[in-house]
Amino acid sequence: MSSTPSSRQALLWVVLVLALASAKVEAQNPDLMFHTVSPCTVVDTRVAGGAFAAHETRTYNVVGSGSFASQGGSATGCGVPGFSNGIAQVQAVALVFTAFTPAGQGYIASNAADQAIGVGAVVTFQPGDLSTNTSQVAVAQTSGVGDFKVLVAFSTSHVVIRAVGYYSKPVQTVHVHPVPGDATASGTDLLNALAGVTNASATKRYVLKIEPGIYDIGTTMLVMKPYVDIEGSGQQATVIQGLGNNDAAFGTGIIKGAASSELRSLQVKSTGSVSLPFSIGIIVMNGADTRIKDVTIVSSGPITNWGVRALQAKPTIEDVTIDVQGGDTSYGVSSVAEGADPIIERTKIRVTNATNGHGIFAIDFANLSSLRDLQINISGGSTGYGIRVLSSSGFGTTKLTNSAISVQSTNSYGVDYSAVAQLRIEQSQVRANGSGSYGLWGSGSFGTAIVNHSEITGATSTVSGFITALIGASQLSGGAASAGTTCAGVYDESYTFFAGPACP
Repeated sequence: MSSTPSSRQALLWVVLVLALASAKVEAQNPDLMFHTVSPCTVVDTRVAGGAFAAHETRTYNVVGSGSFASQGGSATGCGVPGFSNGIAQVQAVALVFTAFTPAGQGYIASNAADQAIGVGAVVTFQPGDLSTNTSQVAVAQTSGVGDFKVLVAFSTSHVVIRAVGYYSKPVQTVHVHPVPGDATASGTDLLNALAGVTNASATKRYVLKIEPGIYDIGTTMLVMKPYVDIEGSGQQATVIQGLGNNDAAFGTGIIKGAASSELRSLQVKSTGSVSLPFSIGIIVMNGADTRIKDVTIVSSGPITNWGVRALQAKPTIEDVTIDVQGGDTSYGVSSVAEGADPIIERTKIRVTNATNGHGIFAIDFANLSSLRDLQINISGGSTGYGIRVLSSSGFGTTKLTNSAISVQSTNSYGVDYSAVAQLRIEQSQVRANGSGSYGLWGSGSFGTAIVNHSEITGATSTVSGFITALIGASQLSGGAASAGTTCAGVYDESYTFFAGPACP
């Protein structure tokens, strides 16, 4: 359908408004970036509040997702970011002001709610006119005082205000280039570039952009900083490597995460050393919420190896590949001590040829409350665990969804769950293969397992050792489930159906 002349004119008017507003603000505030929003009513005095009296000033809100209905505006906000941790995410807004049926000659002025209104007019009007103009308006940088003020001078008038965009501070980018043919010098330059970022904050974020190359930092740990993201040029293009640990308390690694920061699009390689028994790719500690996204982590060494170690921290691990090789006791991801609760999604974990290999491990009141879309493969060695949880008290629910676990060691445990709370498995496949193999293994003294729409395989036993295990609409393949297991609509490897409560 073709546009009518009036709709085409309206569209051209909006485009012109946005262009003029953007040009005006960016000319005066070159450190701000302009973001458009769909034109959205913030204030309409014809709907709420009534006409302005002559020389009246009112304070309004424009940021956040709350309702502006009390102002006559949108009930769902206008898409302008609000405060985060008490910090304003927006410095100014582009507003279209319209004066409706003014009683006389006058003007509209506006400014941030925590600032005085100056003499500049955003709209001038004549009696009975419909007068419109677009203007940049600063917004208050302090929460709880409103966002902007509006003054109508010399005459009464209805006012309609629509938001069409907002202005925020851009992210600062620091580029790091490799030294051709010298991985060690490249690593030093990387460490120096990060050390040079000293004023990052919630309102002034940085991205350390690392160009393709190998950056060897040896035994020095790269310690991330809050509000500073580290971005490579691809998982195979940018490699940060080193020995992975330089103390006996396994408290360091190649990279140490920080709060309010993200590591993405690169590879972390911890090679380990005979003189340094622990090899840790990434360590996140002390409540940090580091996001690790689109990263490959490789960790190898003679004794103990980790891909990611969360120590009293809550990192988010997304779209990550973790490859842990060898060692006496090795872990793809470990969650250690109270307060640790990593979110792990769309991630592949592989542990090969470790004497004791763990895909994901939790201990000492740590949590595993969100495990989704995972592929965990453990192979070789004496004992392998897809997921292992050890906690006698104070432990939250472990939840595994839409995932596949395969363990092929001499002694294999798909999930070893020795914890007080509940294990929930949904729409997942857990397979354990070996001379002693258990799909789900409980401690025998506590713990509850609930499994729905899943496949559990274990040659020795599919489900064993739980005080209570409830299996619904699932397949149990291998050895018989132990006492305490109740089935509902379950079938075995021969597709023999068990309506319940008996199990295969």
